[in-house]
This record gives sequence, C-alpha cells and structure tokens, in this order.
Amino acid sequence: MRKAGAILLFLIAGVLPGISSTAHADQRSDQVDRLFGRWNTSSTPGMSVAIFRNGKQLYAHSYGMANLELSQPNKATLRYPIGSISKQFAGYCIQLLASEGKLSLSDDVRRYLPEMHNFGEPITLEMLLNHTSGIRDNVMLLLAKGRNVNDVTSEQESFDIIVRQTGLNFRPGTRYRYSNANYVLLAKVVERVSGVPYAAFLQQHIFAPLGMNHTSVVSDPVGVMNNRAYGYSGDKPIVPQTSVDSTYGSTGILSTVGDLAIWSSQFYEPASSSNVLQASVFAQMKKPGILNDGIPITYASGLHVESFHRIPYIEHTGEVPGFKADLLVFPKQKLSIILLANTDTCDATKLAFAMADIYLKNELPSQPSRPQPAASPAHVLLERYAGTYEILSSTSLIAPGRKVHITLDGNSLRYNDERLPLLASSDHDFYSQQGQVRISFLPLKNSSKDWMVVVHDPSGTDFAGRRVEKVSLPALSVAPLPPDAYAGLYYSTDLDTVYTVLVNGKLLSLRTPRGEVPLLLHSGDFYDVKGNLPEGKASGMLEFTRTGSTADGFLLTFSGARAANIKFTRINNESR
Repeated sequence: MRKAGAILLFLIAGVLPGISSTAHADQRSDQVDRLFGRWNTSSTPGMSVAIFRNGKQLYAHSYGMANLELSQPNKATLRYPIGSISKQFAGYCIQLLASEGKLSLSDDVRRYLPEMHNFGEPITLEMLLNHTSGIRDNVMLLLAKGRNVNDVTSEQESFDIIVRQTGLNFRPGTRYRYSNANYVLLAKVVERVSGVPYAAFLQQHIFAPLGMNHTSVVSDPVGVMNNRAYGYSGDKPIVPQTSVDSTYGSTGILSTVGDLAIWSSQFYEPASSSNVLQASVFAQMKKPGILNDGIPITYASGLHVESFHRIPYIEHTGEVPGFKADLLVFPKQKLSIILLANTDTCDATKLAFAMADIYLKNELPSQPSRPQPAASPAHVLLERYAGTYEILSSTSLIAPGRKVHITLDGNSLRYNDERLPLLASSDHDFYSQQGQVRISFLPLKNSSKDWMVVVHDPSGTDFAGRRVEKVSLPALSVAPLPPDAYAGLYYSTDLDTVYTVLVNGKLLSLRTPRGEVPLLLHSGDFYDVKGNLPEGKASGMLEFTRTGSTADGFLLTFSGARAANIKFTRINNESR
C-alpha cells in the first residue's frame, strides 16, 4: 500500500519543479493563461496553479512574485497558507477516530471539552463538522473584542473566547451557518482523544503516510519560515502582510500545490490501490449534513459537496490576510484543480471553476429531459405549498439565506418575483416551461403539516429550504427613545469588553475597541451599524433592550450572522 502511494507521489512531485515554465501544449492551457494575465508580471504578487488528472499534470504555472521586496517569483515548491482548506484535514481526523471507535459523531462536544458552557441541549461533533452547531465564529468575536484583522492570533486565544460564550447564534441542529469556531473545537477534540498535539496527529496520520513533505501546521506565525510565499493585500497600494494565522483546525496549515494534489487524489472514485489512507473515511467525509427537521445541506466535514454542470465535485476555499486559495476536486473524473495565491485581490473560487469549465467542456452531460406534465394537485395542497422559503445551504460562491417565493395564482403556483408559472409533474414536483426551474415539496421530518422546498439547480445540486413564517416583532411598533436615553457604557460578559453608545445632537454612534461607527435608526429599538473602521467596513444590527423608558442593554449581530445576539448590559449612563 505504501509503495503504491510512493509511486503516485513520485509521479506528482516529478513534474512540479518545472511548474513555472511549463510548455503550453494546447488551446486549453492558453485559455487558462488568459485568466491569470493581470498577475503575470514582476510588479505584483500572484499565485501558483496546477491541474492534475489521475496523478498526471495537465497544467501548471506560477504567476507574479512571491516576495516583491526581494524580487523573488512565485513557484510551485513554495508553501502558502491554505486558510479554511485546512478544515477538511480536521474533518478527516474526526472521521478517522470515529471509524476506530474512539469517539462517536453523536457525542456531545462537552464530553471532551467540559469547559464549554452548557447551553441546555447537546452540541454534537457532527454538528460541528457540518456548521450546524450555532456556535459563534471566533474570528468575528475577536474582532468584536478589539482585535485587528491583521493581528497574529494564537490557537489558545481563539479557543478561550469560544468557551467563554454563553449564547448561540441559533438552536443546535436547526440551521447551517459557517463558523470557524466549529473546527477550532474539533482540533481540540482530536488532541484530547488521541493524547497527542494536533500537528503531530496530522503528521503521523496524513502528511507522513502521503509523503506531503512540504505541508505543516503553523507553529510560530511570526517566526522565519523557509521556502514560503509572502502575502500582500490590496492593489493600489499593495500592502505586505507580515503574519500568518496560527489558529489550527479552522486554518493554520501551510502547503504546496504538489502536496495538495497528492491529498486530493485520495478523494477520487473509485478509490485506487495507490490510496494510502482509508477510502472508507473519505467516503464518510463526503456525506452532507442533515438538520434536525430533515432538511439536507450541502456541507460535509470541511467540504462543499455539490455539482458543476451536473458533475459532482467537492471544494473548499481558503483565505487569511494576504492569501487566498481554492481546492476543487471532481472525484469521478479524477480531476484536481489547485490555486494558491499570495494576494487577496483574486477571487480564487471563481478562477478555479473557470478552469474547470475549460478542462471539462467536452465532458458535460447532456441536458436532462423536461419532466412530463401531470394533473395539477388539489387546491388545498397548493395552498399548503405557497409561502416564502429560506434556502439553508450555501456554496463558496453563494451565502445561505436566499429566499424562494411561491405564490398561489388561482389553481396554479408561480415561482419567485418573476412569477414564473409552475406546472406539476406529480403532486409534489413542479417545473417551468420558461426556464430550467424545477422544485419539489417534501414533508419535514416529524411534521405532517409543513414542507421543505427543494430547488433542483441546473448545476445538478439540490438546495433545500424551510418556510419562513411572518413574525410580528413587538419592538418594531415601539417608538424609539430619545437619543440621550440610550447613551452610556455597556459591558459584554461573552467578550469581556465595554462598548460606549454616544449621542451627538440627535445622532447615535457606537464606540468599540476598534473605533467608532454610526448607529442609524432602523425601527423602534433597532439600529443599523454601518461605518468604516481603520481596517475596513463594519456592519450589523443592534437591538436595544429596555426596562420601561430606560435602555438597559443591547443585542449585537454582525453582518452575515456568524456572531449573533451578543448580549451587552448597561453599566452606567453617559450622555455625551
């Protein structure tokens, strides 16, 4: 087994040293080159790109400079931070330990991390794997506490703020919301169960067996690291980034395009004799999560599991200050696309899929036949389908939360704001003759009265959503208090931080440890947080709570809801 793995490593490694000067033998290579033209200079950072099939290099090239100050070009043998691509390595470790009977995915995380707050119901390891735990994102929490996005963050610092939390974004298992904190906790579980440091576990069970000799966990983010690219932010001007994130589990891994090609080959189907690691573990990794009410999502163990022109793929993007990355694998085609950039001016995910479009163009399956029409379901059933549904899955390109509107028009349904008429192909399945829209209504688990909607995307991926009930918020009908009534100091136990609400005439602002931003009245006690801080924009929603005519605190939710309903309690008044 190891000998076969070594052969695959030799095939991959053997073609990489010349990556920066690869001969462009066909039209596809020229098309890919054009995608990266803006970075093919000696005055900008850039990236290393590689495409492999069955262990054979189809395309490889490096663009731009790895170090502008020293005029060193990017090249394939350099190591780059891979950001959130690191999550799939933590996912593998948890699935491996589960396969060995050393833990169960249904275990409550507090079994291994008892220092975590008891939220009144279990948060399972499976919820952490699938981002359905409700645990707030540690990156957002640290920013809210006052850290700069470019600050060096240690693993311990991230872990400490996660276990400090006494509230969640949502009830465990009821929603999908990406949160780096899930994988920080999973890495800690790996350490507690195995009894060895996380970096050592990865080295012993993944990097060494596969021969990923240039891949490692960041141990000292400010120390000198040989043979790595340096990161850069912005375009005009280009700003160097001097540190690398060291919060392992969620991020924290450095790798090369060649090493990631070796790793990605373990996902190929069917598994070959060259697979050094356990194929059954990779199969478990690719099983998407399911919410408590039976709604499926498309995330699984550090992977987006979806389809591209109806060809199944797994993918994940990664980003830390000054770097972006994407790893895109088509298991049945045994095709891997790897992009590692030392600039944050590129859209790594869009570029990866653009390369897939070029290299899979002649292999796309034919269009599925149009469904056959059937008699329209009973009116009472159509009435039950009508409503607004929130899509609960996301991709690396699209965030969760998209809305699908189904309206009843006489004895037929219409789809979304364009009000496309839907024809029935069964009592539960519908399609449009004016486009590629196909949707299904399926009963929710443990419910005989409500439905999920499943949107059959033309890509071949199914995206499911839950009906969004119209909720009347009492606070929206409450008149706002005079500005002076809100001004004061507010303390958050979860952040161990004080924010100040200031008033200037009739305008409110929020002073945070990172700067001051305006509060714009939305309605009642709800204010939009919108403004600029030294390192970027800040946005979110703030809801004041009150006792009678006095504000006694507020709940803060950041845009994207990775950190929601953070509670602040008023500790004194300060009118100006």
